[in-house]
Amino acid sequence: MQRQQDASYREIELPEHILAHLKSNNGFKKFHADDTISVTELNSCKRKTFFKKTRRPQEEMITDNISDLWSSVRGNLLHKLTGAYSWNELEGSMDVEFDDGRKIKVCGRLDMYDHKTKTILELKTIDNVARLSMEERLPFSEHVQQVQAYYTIFSKLLPVEKLNLVYVDMNDMICFEIPIRDVSNWIKNRLVDIQNHVDSERIPDGEVSGNCRFCRYQTACFTKGGGSKENPQSVPKNSGRFVNSFK
Repeated sequence: MQRQQDASYREIELPEHILAHLKSNNGFKKFHADDTISVTELNSCKRKTFFKKTRRPQEEMITDNISDLWSSVRGNLLHKLTGAYSWNELEGSMDVEFDDGRKIKVCGRLDMYDHKTKTILELKTIDNVARLSMEERLPFSEHVQQVQAYYTIFSKLLPVEKLNLVYVDMNDMICFEIPIRDVSNWIKNRLVDIQNHVDSERIPDGEVSGNCRFCRYQTACFTKGGGSKENPQSVPKNSGRFVNSFK
């Protein structure tokens, strides 16, 4: 739609309260205890999880990109769809025992559970749902792994007969049925690998993906090598390189 030409219209800066809200919803996440890890952390880039578990300070983005901020907050808004089911945001965990007797708790939170059909439903907010579906690029393998990890945890707590992945953006929604699979071995092997790096303080290689642009360890990852080769868009705090792109 073409904008009507009128000298009385002028573009102004976005309201400060809106920007503050966007930033607050893109803030730093709380660390889990040393004997606890979330499915999301387990399924994320191993280097990113290593940095979080070893308490490396998160960096700040060089620029506040409105599209990236809005993308994250939009995801939070669309996640309110979980209210469609009375059984939502359910928490569960399983213990993984190491050879030395240590136990680490792997925690998960279900978006939705349909008790009538015994179905776990995981909601994912992404861009271009229709195009990605048409190109047969959905579902993403890491999302399949995540929902199967939820099955592994919650099937010991609830009857589960189906797994669904629901992709949604501002225009479209599509659902995939995911094969039931116990991934206990994957959970243990990946957890042991991450924990071995944490214990030895050896930084693992980065697992480069499109999510790197949202990461708050980009400079640390770039300078260590073995990870992202793109120019870092996050830097240590007080480095003097921050630019407010809204101004």
